[in-house]
Amino acid sequence: MKRFLLCFFVSWIVLDVYPEDIKLKCWIVSGNRDDADWTAQSVSNHIDGVNQIYSQVCMKFTIHSISSTNDAYLANVNLTNTVQWMTLTSIEQNTGMLELYFVSELEGRATAFQTSRGIVIGPHANARTIAHEIGHACGHNLLGTGVCAAACAMKADMENTEFNSIKIGLASPEMIREWSY
Repeated sequence: MKRFLLCFFVSWIVLDVYPEDIKLKCWIVSGNRDDADWTAQSVSNHIDGVNQIYSQVCMKFTIHSISSTNDAYLANVNLTNTVQWMTLTSIEQNTGMLELYFVSELEGRATAFQTSRGIVIGPHANARTIAHEIGHACGHNLLGTGVCAAACAMKADMENTEFNSIKIGLASPEMIREWSY
């Protein structure tokens, strides 16, 4: 008797079909209050764009708070100056939220970058760039490796059992919601 292994690879391996609310602690770091590149409204607009991108994988980012500081040294970040960006991302630590630092200037090639202490975002970053960096912070860059490892393990298991075929289905979170009723 043939047995079949049915696997559903859901977008981003979503286990819960309802949006996961991830809180953000945002800092606007400017060198001069009158000349800030980022405002609370522009940060909010960019996070709205991030939410549009992540809505397809049932993730939602909510701004818990937006604080600001006026520090010319920290507002103009140089990627090669580790002490500078470590000082920047030490403004506030261990909030239990994803920490975003919106700076006036980001020297180097990047428009944003992720550190172990938070994400530094330059004035030219768009919602897609911010979503990309948030994805790294959430570990999404590791999903491909995990899926490949799972596929290898399934193949090895199939070779050692009586499973003789595999069916793979693709499902969106919306399809899973429909099937769960």
